[in-house]
Amino acid sequence: MEELQRLRASRKAYRAHLTTLYKKIIELKSATTIDELHIATLENYCQQLKRKKDILSPLDEQIAKAITKPEDLECEIFETEEMHSTIDERYSELTTFIEIKRNELKLKVTVQSSNNTNESSPETSPQSEQPIQQENIHQPEMSQSPVGPNSQTEETSASNNTIQNQTLINNNNNGASASGSYPSKAPIKDPPERANEQQGEKSVHTTLIPAAPTSIVNTQGNETTICLLKTAISTVSLANQRAVANILFDEGAQCSFITRELDDKLHACPQQTKDIQISTFGGEQPTSHTLETVTINIESITSEKIPVSVLVVPKIATPLQNRIRTNVRTLPYLKGIPLAHPITSDEKFEVSLLIGANYYWEIVQDHIIGGAGPTDMESKLGYLLSGPLPLGEAPSNTTINQRPDCDWELQGN
Repeated sequence: MEELQRLRASRKAYRAHLTTLYKKIIELKSATTIDELHIATLENYCQQLKRKKDILSPLDEQIAKAITKPEDLECEIFETEEMHSTIDERYSELTTFIEIKRNELKLKVTVQSSNNTNESSPETSPQSEQPIQQENIHQPEMSQSPVGPNSQTEETSASNNTIQNQTLINNNNNGASASGSYPSKAPIKDPPERANEQQGEKSVHTTLIPAAPTSIVNTQGNETTICLLKTAISTVSLANQRAVANILFDEGAQCSFITRELDDKLHACPQQTKDIQISTFGGEQPTSHTLETVTINIESITSEKIPVSVLVVPKIATPLQNRIRTNVRTLPYLKGIPLAHPITSDEKFEVSLLIGANYYWEIVQDHIIGGAGPTDMESKLGYLLSGPLPLGEAPSNTTINQRPDCDWELQGN
């Protein structure tokens, strides 16, 4: 176990340097002018990419051999293959970019040499220069069409009196994916537009088995946008028992919760009970429920064990549709970033652990990566995706993402 922790810590350090290298490459490629010095630096970065892959490949193999749990091995293989694929793509893109820029520089030198030769020839008449000047003066500017607020459809149904149809979320908090800002350790690149989200969509939080869960699809013309929630897949443990948890992060919840199914896998014994007052949306009086509490450990990507005290409930939320996460592969600013929720072919994501405000900031950190899509926030489990993700042309009669339709308030006595 200690050897596996050492290997993972070593790999995390190499991956962190790889992420820094990606940022340097992006910054250098976006420079206004590219000269020979820039190209030489990019070629050096290219060699560093190759060296990093040569180091990570045997390291990944050692980690895979040290893993004994089949479910952990599956997650490891997905994550490793995605990382290697990203390195290959970045290497190929960079070599192509370098070749193009070298050819442009050669052409530029040739043109300058030709211009120097022509300087000794008679001056061009003003009449011949005039059209060029007019063309520069009257060149049209690019304009952007105004974007209207996103449309949103919500269907609600009456809640039951059982714990399964009630939510454990604070309705006074708009959630992690709302318009609130977070401090950042590094400058955010190309932050996504949030104005329409603030005006057109009110944040809605997770529920305990809503009677009629709704699909939220924001459409604008033929464009469809869905909203990703902060989810992760991680190993949880208690004593000698370990299991894989599907985690949903929501600082709008005052407490954290675990499903009975995951609790049984860990053979957890209740430490105490807690009385919870739950106010349903539209209800006039809160209802009281007594729930068991257990303490489990969430294992970080560095094998750190993070203890969390959770309330045991039958279910946390209806399964989330997961197939849209494959669209994340097309976002260049997320390539090479270790995601807390690895991209898989699974179409559904059944939440077994909800991390509320009481432990949210012990796991989630303040480094944010932005771009033309969902925001990526650093955590001890990897980077968490959240926010709008464009899907292109709107599908018909298709559930894109399951999100609950009601806000609730929870208070512990």
